[in-house]
Amino acid sequence: GLGNRGVGQHFKKKITKIVEEWMGSNSPYDLVFTTGFDNDQRKEMHQVARRFNLKSKSFGKKEDRHLTISKKFDGVSLVEELVRRGGETEKYSLIPPGTL
Repeated sequence: GLGNRGVGQHFKKKITKIVEEWMGSNSPYDLVFTTGFDNDQRKEMHQVARRFNLKSKSFGKKEDRHLTISKKFDGVSLVEELVRRGGETEKYSLIPPGTL
């Protein structure tokens, strides 16, 4: 993914720019990278996520492995965001106590 194999300065800058733009967009969606990145590239992507205090997780096996970066929410912030969005996002639903 993103051109050459391996983790050079160009790769690091490109991933950092992608993450910064995603964070600035206030997107409610996770940032999902396709398969096609090698182990070293995914490792760098995890490091970039940590530098921005984001969660990252790799899924899949071997050549089907992909990486997802998501924003961390504490419980209060998550509930506030859900209330602001009418109780539901693409990822979460707010279920009031006593309704189950």
